[in-house]
Amino acid sequence: MNGTRSGHAPSRETPVAPAQQMAESAPTGDTALDRPRDSLRTALIMCEVLCLTVYLTRAFFVGTPSTWLLDWLVSATALVWLVQTVAAILEERLRLEALADELPDLLLLGFFGLSGPHVNLAMLILVCHRVLPWCQPVHRRLRETSTRSLAVPRIVVLSFASLILLGGFVLSTPMCHAAERSTGLVDALFMATSAVCVTGLAVYDVGQTLSPLGQWILLLLIQIGGLGIMTITTWLALVTGRRLKTVEERVLHGALGTKDLLELRGLVLTVVRATLLIEGTGAIFLAAFFWSSSSGALGALNLGIFHAVSAFCNAGFTLFGTSLVPYRAAPEVLLVVAALIIAGGLGFDALAETFRAVVARARRTRLQSPLSPSSKLALISTGILLGAGTLGYFFCEHGQTFSGMTLGEKVVNSFFCSVTARTAGFNTVDYGQLARASLLLTLILMFIGACPGGTGGGIRATTAAIAVVTLRSMRGSRGKVTVLERKIPVPVMLRALTIIVAYGGGLLAGVFILTLLEPFPLTDLFFEATSAIGTVGLSTGITPKLSDPGKLVLVILMFLGRVGMGTMVVVWDREEAPADILYPEERFTTG
Repeated sequence: MNGTRSGHAPSRETPVAPAQQMAESAPTGDTALDRPRDSLRTALIMCEVLCLTVYLTRAFFVGTPSTWLLDWLVSATALVWLVQTVAAILEERLRLEALADELPDLLLLGFFGLSGPHVNLAMLILVCHRVLPWCQPVHRRLRETSTRSLAVPRIVVLSFASLILLGGFVLSTPMCHAAERSTGLVDALFMATSAVCVTGLAVYDVGQTLSPLGQWILLLLIQIGGLGIMTITTWLALVTGRRLKTVEERVLHGALGTKDLLELRGLVLTVVRATLLIEGTGAIFLAAFFWSSSSGALGALNLGIFHAVSAFCNAGFTLFGTSLVPYRAAPEVLLVVAALIIAGGLGFDALAETFRAVVARARRTRLQSPLSPSSKLALISTGILLGAGTLGYFFCEHGQTFSGMTLGEKVVNSFFCSVTARTAGFNTVDYGQLARASLLLTLILMFIGACPGGTGGGIRATTAAIAVVTLRSMRGSRGKVTVLERKIPVPVMLRALTIIVAYGGGLLAGVFILTLLEPFPLTDLFFEATSAIGTVGLSTGITPKLSDPGKLVLVILMFLGRVGMGTMVVVWDREEAPADILYPEERFTTG
């Protein structure tokens, strides 16, 4: 057998490099060079622990300890890190790969740490550098678990909840606040929830309380929340060439409102491109208008970008203390914002089909597949709601909050109120001064909301349309329900009924809890709760005056409204479907 077992090739010795032989033959005990390096590593770890401790203390208890202590600790950390790296290079013990990993963080921490105004950014980099490697095994485990056992609705809920918690933590740090401004953790969580859920309810003036960095972080949360976390991550995956998994396709299928999974990849790319194009165009127009109203070039561009993204995502956040009240007599601003709101709330699938139809008509070409019945229903229901809302606000507020305006300004403001009440949250009038009929009209529009697959909330306009058609069919006692020459399946009608009942039940539960916690009138609390669960953002002015428990109730309502009550019903329903059992039919007595 030649000294070897059958089925195995004879072993070969791998040649060992002379440098490796010298390293293996060297003693393993501590040397004169190892002791200083270990001391530097110990000093670096101690500095990092002190920096993180002091930074977290300042993040939650603003002003304690003083800023100079944190500046000194960050500078000391950067200095020790620099000495350790230089010593390793001189000793030729640091490989090129390790140097490539250390150098970017070293330069960033050293630059920002040695400059006091950017000490918070330096600490954020340090936290990410030290914490993210520890999270990789957990992230890998969660990713494997999510693809196997987590249902699609749970993935949606967990993604939004994680983003809200992360955004709340970042917004609570001093780097996001303007000079001599501070907020509590509950307020930061409230603002992060309102941004991610594209609601627009605010407990403080964004333009005055948040620093420029805080405003851009808030805008980033609005953009991610408006498009959807899975949409953005999938777009990044497609750009980098990664293939989509089945669970990701199912999540996007529900998020974008599309029925064809084969065209899902193309729809995601179209959604992101169309979003950037629409927001960019709106930002240019708004920046031009703001620049003409005595704003500087950079300031006008910042205002244009912020309000364009906020409008398209149906968020309703503004950098003005009184929303768009100063521009109630500027129809060009109101109409551009209204167009962005309608485009964002129409639904990505319906928006794409409408865009293709408009382009085809402009080119006088005929499409092989015209607008789908779902897109037609979305457009028709949106038009009816906008028209009815415009007429209602015009006649109800003609001599009230619209007094003093010209006829054209009244028409434009009536149209703008009808658009923004459905899910956006911008306002040109004080909703605390509206007539009771206008408040009721606003409540109805907020409850209905936008269309499926868009950035808005509410029960959705198509859901309300299906409910109305179903009620009309009961009048004739017909056995089927049709709309636009299409029969509506029974599961679709049941889903519409489930969504309406779930939204109504959640709204009443939230109002009941608010009446126990807050001393405000029932009308104001009902308006506030409807605005939260509809992710609208309109308020009668009591949002900043709510107690912390009341704000947390609105946080829950905003979250439920953004992820969808239908999604939450599926998440809460853990019972397995029973076997097919045929029960006898019974005609129960109803009203």
